[in-house]
Amino acid sequence: MATTQMTPRMPQIREPMSAEDLLPALRTVVTRTPQRNFQEGLSLKPGERVLMITDSTVNPILTEAFEKAIRDSGGHVDTVSLEGYPLMEDPIALVDEQNTQNWYPEWIWQGAKQADVVLCLAFLKFPHTPKLPFGREA
Repeated sequence: MATTQMTPRMPQIREPMSAEDLLPALRTVVTRTPQRNFQEGLSLKPGERVLMITDSTVNPILTEAFEKAIRDSGGHVDTVSLEGYPLMEDPIALVDEQNTQNWYPEWIWQGAKQADVVLCLAFLKFPHTPKLPFGREA
């Protein structure tokens, strides 16, 4: 009996080269209500304020595309590029305190209170914990 080896079938996907390439999908994400089946969405309504947190790990094309999609949907967006938070020096703090006020500077928390939606594109561990063994100075 001969065995047939299956090969994965994936569509050829072109790498986005500009914010315009991402806009059709992000316009949907910005306005869609999140679903239980992993369909992400911000449920943004016209006039709502978005605080978008980004950093050097995020492709600038994605940041630009989200800003445009939010504005196109009638929202207001404030973008913060957060690079490093030197108060996080203890590796235990990363585990025990990652969801407390110590994780972000106080002014980020104040901005979040004024926003209707907080969109965090930043990958937290690497750029924001420079003194930990796996941070920027490692």
